[in-house]
Amino acid sequence: MLLLALLTSSAAGRRPPPSSGGPVLRRNAAYPRSRTRLAADALQPPEAPSARAIREFALPCLGLWLSSPVLSLIDTSAVGLSALPGKGASSLAALGPATTFCDGTAYLFAFLNVATTNLYSSQRAAAAAAAEGA
Repeated sequence: MLLLALLTSSAAGRRPPPSSGGPVLRRNAAYPRSRTRLAADALQPPEAPSARAIREFALPCLGLWLSSPVLSLIDTSAVGLSALPGKGASSLAALGPATTFCDGTAYLFAFLNVATTNLYSSQRAAAAAAAEGA
């Protein structure tokens, strides 16, 4: 019953689609009104990337995400094979939390990559817009 009430209340709160059928531009309070009025040619979607372009982008990204677990497996095998007789279990037991900590730290600071890329691309776009306007 609660699910039905939630579904009907969310459906009642929806706005009807625009009658013009065109894209809806919502005003963002952070930007001036002039930025919400775009030319019709600026609303065209970009070209779809080719399969080769997707592969060229996706394979290095996949390698980045797989490198940390692969290196952890290499560390584990090296410690397991080089441990003194009778000390292998304690060496591997000490390596487990250290590997988890290092991998977790790398994932924790992955936001720096996203933030830096966003700031860099914003500055490049602003510089390109300034050069285009000049």
